[in-house]
Amino acid sequence: MLSKLRIRLKYIVIRVELRWNCHYSKKPSFSKKLGFLSQEGEKMTHWIFIILVALTAYYAVIVFSILVGTLRVCRGSASIPALSKDKTNRPFVSVLIPARNEEENIGECLTSLMKQDYPEDKYEIVVVNDRSTDNTYEVIKGFHTNVVCLNIEFLPEGMVGKQHAVKQGLEICKGELILNTDADCVLPPSWISKIVDSFDEHTGFVAGMVTTAEKGQRASLFAKLQALDLIYLMNFAIGCIGWGKPTSCLGNNITYRKQVLDDIGGYESLGYTMTEDAALIQAVGKRTNWKVDVALHEDAVITTKPVEKLKALYRQRSRWILGGRDTQTKTIVFLQLALWFNLALLALFPLSFFVNVRLPIIVFGTFIVKLLIDFILCFPLARKIRRLDLLKWMLPYEAFLIFYSVLIGFGTLFARKVTWKGQTYRRKNLVAK
Repeated sequence: MLSKLRIRLKYIVIRVELRWNCHYSKKPSFSKKLGFLSQEGEKMTHWIFIILVALTAYYAVIVFSILVGTLRVCRGSASIPALSKDKTNRPFVSVLIPARNEEENIGECLTSLMKQDYPEDKYEIVVVNDRSTDNTYEVIKGFHTNVVCLNIEFLPEGMVGKQHAVKQGLEICKGELILNTDADCVLPPSWISKIVDSFDEHTGFVAGMVTTAEKGQRASLFAKLQALDLIYLMNFAIGCIGWGKPTSCLGNNITYRKQVLDDIGGYESLGYTMTEDAALIQAVGKRTNWKVDVALHEDAVITTKPVEKLKALYRQRSRWILGGRDTQTKTIVFLQLALWFNLALLALFPLSFFVNVRLPIIVFGTFIVKLLIDFILCFPLARKIRRLDLLKWMLPYEAFLIFYSVLIGFGTLFARKVTWKGQTYRRKNLVAK
């Protein structure tokens, strides 16, 4: 009796297993639908591999051409220009600072300018209070020595706030050289001296380096990533200068002869722009015979306050990109390529696990190759300004770069305006409020 029951139960179990297998073997799994370990997956992997190789090769060609230009500038900056040989006959210079709602920063900025080793009777500080609603004006008035304060209470229609402030400040600057910086920057004691030393009789414009994490000082990981990002981005600006095609720079550390403004038709000839620094350096390169150079001495590197949140970084970089479009900056072409390259890596890495077992390895390998290319790009400039300490953060920076470049790239694809420091910047031919 028991033996017959066992046989009957075994028969039922076998029937259930057969029906289960027959039913579910006809339905392809999720991984099979996507081509996992299938012939379709192999074909897809093959084409993705070709696309990634092509993107990597194209990216490498552009990066190494930029690197050649950067190395040209690095070698050239080692020579001593004619102006720096005579230390007793220094030119009179003006430091121009536009400030809007900077009561927390302007004091530290002006204090660092008071400690310059440049002769006190050879420089002036011109601060333009651009419609501040806090105590910025009162803080500025607390500094009397060498500080000239211009107060702006309204913005003419059709003008950008900072651009208008700079224009008004230039009208009262007396210096042969104009050094532009921002109110949230701290300047090293030899900043003016090293910038002036970068000029010879043929130089009309000098760009400088900026960092968000001062060497030897404690800084957050986010600040260090921003500092490394500035080195990465400045490579493309400096590389273009090295090829004789200046396209962009960082406006909080630029210097130019006052004569240059007359040669380009005046500061107002730049027209409406969200990135007046890029418009100015392009105008000097195209409309004049003056040489454009870069100050790469470590004592010419200034420190600016890092943004504290990703949202603020998004707005800042968006303003740069939108302004670059309006000024037709050539580096925007590269940034568009980098956007698609980074998008491919960002999208393919999670999807690759459903296509083919080899594809995740291919995508990760491409990421490592791009990391090495970017490391090679950043190394010479970081060494020149003695900030090799930042390169140890290259791995997290590469992941950060891929993420934020895709975020900002697509965010500004159809953007017409961006808000930065309480002002709304709009695309070309629109007004800033």
